[in-house]
Amino acid sequence: MVVIQCPHCGEDVELQDGASGLFDCPYCNNEFEFEDETNIINISLRPGSVVITLFSMSILFAIVAGIIYYESLFTGDVDSWEEAFADGLKQSFQVALADYCLIISGILLLVSAVTYLIQQIRYRI
Repeated sequence: MVVIQCPHCGEDVELQDGASGLFDCPYCNNEFEFEDETNIINISLRPGSVVITLFSMSILFAIVAGIIYYESLFTGDVDSWEEAFADGLKQSFQVALADYCLIISGILLLVSAVTYLIQQIRYRI
């Protein structure tokens, strides 16, 4: 007996040894093809929707931080990019907000990378 997962619903389907061809899933009644002569399992490297969402939010926060830093240069709060990063205690509200946006962006980027890694490990086991 060979147990495979239905590509449509993900339920376990039992097939006879040496069976190949078209089969109907007993759970969802969808047709799928199974070839017994290959033991190769294709693993998708495509990130899931959670990873894509976290990564997109990370980019969004980084863009917002860049815009806030850029605006603070022209409002007179800071004289240069170096000054915006250097003096943590005397920062204006805008620069502090941009710092927090960068921190959140970094955390979201790290969480999305770890989530992607966990997804890939889970599919390989």
